[in-house]
Amino acid sequence: MKIDRRVLLGGLVAAPLLARQLAAQHSDWPTRPVRFVSPYAAGGANDVSARILAESISANIGQQIIIENKAGAGTRIANESVARAQPDGYTYLYAAAPYVTAEALYGTLRYERKDLAPVALAMLAPLFLIWGLLWAATALTYTRRARTPRQRVA
Repeated sequence: MKIDRRVLLGGLVAAPLLARQLAAQHSDWPTRPVRFVSPYAAGGANDVSARILAESISANIGQQIIIENKAGAGTRIANESVARAQPDGYTYLYAAAPYVTAEALYGTLRYERKDLAPVALAMLAPLFLIWGLLWAATALTYTRRARTPRQRVA
């Protein structure tokens, strides 16, 4: 997977700031390894960016950061795992957009959103809408066809 230079630099700039914010919570923190729980499988963009960020934070706080991948159920497995973890500052959810949308998409969750609190914005990533040119050559054509009752948007 190729990492965009801007994403990498953004993560490296954010890491010391995030490390300072985490360390400021407790003067004796950390005394043991810290866990970042990623709600996606290893090797994807979320995992790779978490590992880059963790390496930089680890150097700043002097303690190892372990990336734990808990993929599945539209990120709810990882979200629930962190929400139920001991609130001691050693377990963090390295979340993406589905964290915010889970309740709207799936209804009742097996954890309370109030049990999770945002710590820092770690990175921004672009998203793209891509379709086959045979179906629609422009975004306007795509939108028109998608709104037609007999057309199907895959």
